[in-house]
Amino acid sequence: MRVRPSARGLVLNESAEVLLLRAEDSTPVDPANPHLLHYWVTPGGGVKEGETAEQALIRELYEETGLVGVEIGGEVWLRELELDLPKHGRVRSHERYFLCRSRETRTTGEFMTDSEREVIKETRWWPLDELAASSEVVRPPGFVALVRAVLADGPPAVPLRIT
Repeated sequence: MRVRPSARGLVLNESAEVLLLRAEDSTPVDPANPHLLHYWVTPGGGVKEGETAEQALIRELYEETGLVGVEIGGEVWLRELELDLPKHGRVRSHERYFLCRSRETRTTGEFMTDSEREVIKETRWWPLDELAASSEVVRPPGFVALVRAVLADGPPAVPLRIT
């Protein structure tokens, strides 16, 4: 199975709100959760040949949100999972999550690729308490608790492996 490295951003604004994207898949992409078609995720995506994870994240942030000048900080989480991606087939996704800070909060979808536009339906800054009280599905699982731990303790010395 092909490994697909990816970089994702835990993007926080000056009010400690977290930036998430609402995804709507036309077919299931997570074989472990075939019923899951609508959920919120952090911005990010695949690392292209010749890119570092940080360079990929900067590119993905621009494409998916229009944000530039985002401060890319330390790596906070690592996650591996199998995905069935429409244009890539079955892959083992190696996700690296970076703590990011943004002064800018205005987002736009005008720079999305066609495939991103097919899946990403909304961008929103979420207050953590509101997200915790919401019935919305957020990926990765346990997201609010993971974010609260980073806010309380700072980035871990070694990225936390999450499921």
